[in-house]
Amino acid sequence: MLHANPTAQGFEVILPATAGEAWLLSSSWVPHHHRASPDRRNLGVVLRHLTLTDDTGNVRRIDAADPRLVFGFHAIEGGGSAIRWTTGWALLPATLWAGMSGAVRLCLALDTGATRRWVAPSRSAAVQQSVSLAA
Repeated sequence: MLHANPTAQGFEVILPATAGEAWLLSSSWVPHHHRASPDRRNLGVVLRHLTLTDDTGNVRRIDAADPRLVFGFHAIEGGGSAIRWTTGWALLPATLWAGMSGAVRLCLALDTGATRRWVAPSRSAAVQQSVSLAA
């Protein structure tokens, strides 16, 4: 398991270009359990896009609307700027970095302000969002 490092836009992790599929793991919550909401979805993080950069400088931007982002992702939201919630356990298929070389830096651009979860009052100031990648 690789723990992603926080960045200004979300998180990043380094994985080998030869890695098979990877799983984006995060804490999750159900809006209906925390407020008067009809939304019963299990929500993880809000993905805006992925940016992949390999050792040769090859850069790929993968938008949240990419059709390869299916398992563990909810439907696309957000009109002009597509976003997509994960379920807390989302598949990143190896086709996203296929053909890349060496170490691949995977940057996850997230809407960190949209993620919610219940935190005990005594811990609220110390809790930070965390994301892990299982490859």
